[in-house]
Amino acid sequence: MSQVNDHHALEQHPSTESHGKTNFDGGQTLTTGPSVVDGRRYPRGGDYEAQYFATQDIPDFRKVARIGNPTALPIASFSICLSCASFALMGWGNTAITDLYPIIGVYLFLGGLGMAVGGIAELIIGNAFAYCVFFTFSAYWFAFGSLFNSSFGVAATTTALGAEGARTQGVALAFWQGCFIVLDLIYLIVSLRTNLIFVGIFACLFPTFTLLTVFFGGYKLQAETLKHLAQAAGAFGFITSLLGFYLLLSILLAEVQGPTLPVGDLSGYWAKRSEAKEKKN
Repeated sequence: MSQVNDHHALEQHPSTESHGKTNFDGGQTLTTGPSVVDGRRYPRGGDYEAQYFATQDIPDFRKVARIGNPTALPIASFSICLSCASFALMGWGNTAITDLYPIIGVYLFLGGLGMAVGGIAELIIGNAFAYCVFFTFSAYWFAFGSLFNSSFGVAATTTALGAEGARTQGVALAFWQGCFIVLDLIYLIVSLRTNLIFVGIFACLFPTFTLLTVFFGGYKLQAETLKHLAQAAGAFGFITSLLGFYLLLSILLAEVQGPTLPVGDLSGYWAKRSEAKEKKN
């Protein structure tokens, strides 16, 4: 998601205030005044310029436009957490979704915290779509881990209320999954401007959330039917996690300038709003 934009216009504007100079690399001077790139004002300090900018008169803003790619961490966090949940839903190793108590830390500190850190970094570099995706799924894993946290008392409350309590709490969980159906559909539409891997991730998550909604809310269904629903949700979730691992490999290979893995870039198939307006004019 985090991509380096090609800056066709690099323009440096002096500040209205008096700014000093800083020496770097053989005594060359770098202005500490603000600069404007593609209409965006960058008030950079001398230390920041010395670290990230080239030492020519016009700094290479492509170097500072991508200090680091924050997408890899949340993608890894998401894929690992979803894989573990999918294994339990599919019943691998005779496990069930209720047997995930030992790995609650994975959901809280890897899924929740890891995706939150990535979301903050995406926000800093101005990637609103990735920020929104990572933060909402960070909250999803925090909430999922909280279900297994004894201090929240979810399991104890369900046991105390008996069958009726299990039914009503199942319906509440179905509401939660249902809201993520709508959210995922929005993300799926927006991802059509990114790449095929992201489209595949959100496309596979749609049946996953749909099946989980029916699973949690299907208190009138037979036990065998609920088992099949859980297995189907786990299968779609597992496919989604595989796509996430593929995307992670693609991102990390690009970071070390390794071989390029195709992700099916879709940005060229959609005219940007500015380009469409320019063509119209």
